[in-house]
This record gives sequence, structure tokens and C-alpha cells, in this order.
Amino acid sequence: MKAIIRKGRPEEFDAVRKLYDICSVEVNEWGWLPNGCTGTFPGDALVRRSLSEGGLFVAEISETGELVGAIIANHDAVPEYKDVVWQRRDLEDAELYNLHALRMLKKCQGRGFARALMQAVIEDAREQGLKALRLDTVMGNDAAVNIYTKLGFQEICRRDMHYDDIGRVVCIFFELLLQKEKK
Repeated sequence: MKAIIRKGRPEEFDAVRKLYDICSVEVNEWGWLPNGCTGTFPGDALVRRSLSEGGLFVAEISETGELVGAIIANHDAVPEYKDVVWQRRDLEDAELYNLHALRMLKKCQGRGFARALMQAVIEDAREQGLKALRLDTVMGNDAAVNIYTKLGFQEICRRDMHYDDIGRVVCIFFELLLQKEKK
């Protein structure tokens, strides 16, 4: 099974929505979300906007055309990001990507597709001249932490967070610098 990594298209909204809905059910089987997942993130408006702006990347099975993974990259940070002591505190939102909702269908996990999605986002950010990428993940999501650290993301901090779809959890914040700060 091989995957094509590319930007999603607006006409794929229904397929992307279905992917996120399935992943929201599957995440409850993993056991590291203490409150489970209600599946409210990402919402329809964010998915539609991300598709139309070219900020939603997908993994598509080349043989079947099935979408099996996705991630959103944009300049929108959750309010709590403003309180994090990032490596590059001088950056404006327009100078970096915040990454959201990396998801992969259970049947395709462990095949390198999530890593390939992340690599595509990193390359896109470099092509745009962005200086950093930021994200958070729930403590216990060891597969994601492993991907991020192998790609060079640095753990910045851990803190208690509340998300509408998963409740109160401890999140690990990561940052990848693409351009060093000029002295």
C-alpha cells in the first residue's frame, strides 16, 4: 500500500469530514484520552477554510484514492499558545505554521504516512519562507511524540489544557525552527 501526500481540494470536503469522523471514533480505542473524544475538532468551518486556503494536507492511497490521513497547517494559534515560552518568541503568527488535527486511520498507522504528511508540511513551510512550526499533542500519544522528535521538533513544555472535543488533558508543546534567529 502506497500513499500520495498532497494538499486537499475543496471538493473533497465530504471525504475529509468522513476521515476526521472515523478517526474521532478510533481515537477512543487508544486509551490515552482520559475523557474520550467527542469528534468536534476540527469543525466543518475550519476544514472548509483549510481546504480552500491550501492548508489541509492529505494522505491518499494511490491504488484506491481513499483518503486515510490529514493535517491542517495555518497561522491560527489557540489562545494558550500566547503564554508558551517558545524558542522564537519574536515571531508573529504570519511567520509560522501552527499544526492541527494530525489524524491517520488505524488501518494505515505504522506505515510512515503520518511522518510523510509532516514532512510535506515542513517542506511547504520552508518554500513559503516560514521560520517555525508549532503544535501540541496529548501526553500519552507516544506515536505522535516519536514522529515529532524524529523530525527535529523540540519539546517546549507540558501544561494542562482544555479542548472542547477531549476535555482537560496534559499537552506537550513542540516547536521546529526552520530559520535561526538573526543576531
